Amino acid sequence: MNHRDAGIFPAYLNERVGCDVQVALLRRPWADALTKAASHMSRYIEPRAPTEVTEPEVDTLKTHPHIVKLRQLRDSSSQALRDEYGTITKATGTEMYEI
Repeated sequence: MNHRDAGIFPAYLNERVGCDVQVALLRRPWADALTKAASHMSRYIEPRAPTEVTEPEVDTLKTHPHIVKLRQLRDSSSQALRDEYGTITKATGTEMYEI
């Protein structure tokens, strides 16, 4: 806050409020709050949430119309690159590769 020295800093540490008033004034995240949130993050995880995709879900995704269309687009694009440049790596940096 453009003070002449760091000696003024303790004035911002209010004993009654219990936090860094300068940080609050500047609307910055409080370091203790960020540390506390990061260290307790695993408390908020749902322990019963699935961690893997089931086989029926994988089968459903394989036949989903949008995914099938994207897979066909990927295959046609990679084939066009191979036809033009021989390998996909050789096409690096070209306009066709970026698309």
